[in-house]
Amino acid sequence: LLSLILSPEYAEEIRERINEHKTQPLAYYEPMFEPQTDHGTSHCSIIDSDGNAVAVTSTINTDFGAFVYGRNTGIIYNNQMDDFSQPGLSNYYGYAPSPANFIQPFKRPMSSMSPIIVTDSNGEVIFIAGGSGGSRIISSVAQVAIYNLWLGKSIRDAVDMPRLHQQLIPMEIELEKRFPVNVVHGLLARGHTISSFRGGCVVQAIERRHADELWAVSDARKGGAPDGLGYKHMTKSFQNWFRRTFQRSKEQKILEEEVKKARLLSPK
Repeated sequence: LLSLILSPEYAEEIRERINEHKTQPLAYYEPMFEPQTDHGTSHCSIIDSDGNAVAVTSTINTDFGAFVYGRNTGIIYNNQMDDFSQPGLSNYYGYAPSPANFIQPFKRPMSSMSPIIVTDSNGEVIFIAGGSGGSRIISSVAQVAIYNLWLGKSIRDAVDMPRLHQQLIPMEIELEKRFPVNVVHGLLARGHTISSFRGGCVVQAIERRHADELWAVSDARKGGAPDGLGYKHMTKSFQNWFRRTFQRSKEQKILEEEVKKARLLSPK
């Protein structure tokens, strides 16, 4: 399965189904699996003074996992096996079984976890990220990477940018309230159904700007701050961003009202 989804042929097959002018009904995309909605997830992005990097995402799958904990350790056990599909049985969230996700020896269940480490042509780490937030992890981590690596935004701005999410089932696009109004109207014109971002995804990311300069971000959608030994400017950058956020809150409220108006035009 992994070799299939990484193949140029599969990428070309997906590309051919994309119409830049309008969206299509669900059956057109021939979905082969059900989306995963998990909770109890956390992520850490770490880099040391030698450039060694770690991006690790851990989860117990659903809230409180298997509802069993170790008497001596207090560790809550996960119920990750529920991420597999079983013939004739719906999973924890009521999704129908998917043959591509049936249990097999040495097979891992489908998961939304998306830790990522990016290196330059010399093998030096330039970007580390990952997130928590169920099926929205994939789209959120991808958008942060695109904003930072391709569009040149700082890691703070890349994480802070408003996000969209579309997981095919249900057939709607979720937008954060701060999304540009012109983009909202463009999506509506193409036949998309728009809804507000339910829940959210929290991304933890690190950017190497120069050989001796690292910038880390802890997503303010959940609170918290990055930390480090010898990199005091990381925490300071978060504090500066926090102040700027409240200064522009009035502008955000205006945008939110425009988005609400635009949503009234969404096709039912």
